[in-house]
Amino acid sequence: MKKNKKSISFVLLIFLVLPQLNLISFHPFFLMICLYLAYNFVFYRVPISKKIFRRAIVLGLLLVTAIASFLYSFSNLMADAIRDSIYLIYPILMLIIGYIQMLKFKDVKVILKTIIVAAVVLSLIHLGKLIINPTVLSGTIRDIRLALGNGYTLTVIALGIMIYSKRYNLEIIKKRSTKFWFIILCLSSLVLSLSRTLPIMLAIFVICIGWKSLPKRTKPRFYKRNIHLKISVSIFALLLFGLIMIPVSQTSAYNQLSDKFLNSLSEVHIEEYRTIQDINHNWRGYEAYRALIEYDNFDPVQKVIGGGLGKLVDLNMTIMLAGKVYREVPIIHNGYMYILVKTGALGIILYLYFLFTVVKDGFKFQKNALKKNDKFLGRLMISAGISVLITTYINTGMYKPESAYEYLLLIGSLYGYLHLEKQKRQEVNAEENEANIA
Repeated sequence: MKKNKKSISFVLLIFLVLPQLNLISFHPFFLMICLYLAYNFVFYRVPISKKIFRRAIVLGLLLVTAIASFLYSFSNLMADAIRDSIYLIYPILMLIIGYIQMLKFKDVKVILKTIIVAAVVLSLIHLGKLIINPTVLSGTIRDIRLALGNGYTLTVIALGIMIYSKRYNLEIIKKRSTKFWFIILCLSSLVLSLSRTLPIMLAIFVICIGWKSLPKRTKPRFYKRNIHLKISVSIFALLLFGLIMIPVSQTSAYNQLSDKFLNSLSEVHIEEYRTIQDINHNWRGYEAYRALIEYDNFDPVQKVIGGGLGKLVDLNMTIMLAGKVYREVPIIHNGYMYILVKTGALGIILYLYFLFTVVKDGFKFQKNALKKNDKFLGRLMISAGISVLITTYINTGMYKPESAYEYLLLIGSLYGYLHLEKQKRQEVNAEENEANIA
């Protein structure tokens, strides 16, 4: 593949932004990415590296396990089975799309800049909704998030890139004023999301990318680089946080948000809640408990390979969810319980193996980095892997169509970068060997 000289990838931009805009439903979008991949594999020679093949094959084995368990039980509805198969294929396709995009552009700056632009576009849309309907802040958290949106994972990834890339000699947004306003927009969207998950993800990126070894020198040193930008961003972030939270603090949404933060751990705690009030208050923990009950009822074979594609979780009650009445649900917030029900203990092992190998590859990459920006990219991979590991427990992880696909596109592109760097080293070694022979 020849190097593309564009500054951003419009294809990647579409795949990053479109799932969040609700302009088309998931199934047409899934068909779109299938056609894109088919086109690339038919008309271009896409070299598949050993690393990306091994990572994709692990996710493929998850799908195979779910198919095998579906055939074993052969009691699940075909429509439910087709839906689950699409959800299991989707992460593999996103991983490969990120990989192909990196091979096409051969420049990691293009990929990272596209992620930033996508995050800014979504942040502008998010803030634009507030400008059009400012009175929504007087409502409940549910009203605010239904009207404005739940926030975007891309803002977290973009903030990690913009804040730390220059420290690692990787200049993505050259103009300081542009970077400043991009950071402010992404921070504003993050605050406006009223999300508990996104700040946790941002903390992971800050810790994983921002940490550095203790300096050998004993004398303390004050780092002045970008200090004005950091102070300005901090002041504006606090100001915007205040402007958004002051009107919210005067409504029931503030108390709801405080309760949600305080109740975060108990809400996901897996337990048999008995009263309707407790169930509603700790819904994620309750549905995960019902998934465990479902798993306990499996026979020995199903405990290993799960209930298969289309297996539903019996809630033992009738409840209204997203405007529909359910007694059995196809998907739950706790992604590990979702995987356990569909693919059993084997599926959990495969899923964790995939994420741990991603994190391990990131550690290996940043440890052996010859260039400073490679250390940054390795830490970016670590951040993405750990983020998916945590979001799977909170919000389904890779197997929810609108969740975690951004991380998979990023991880896939970083594997593409690793492949390109390996090719460069091989070419250099070959030239050196020829020179030695001559």
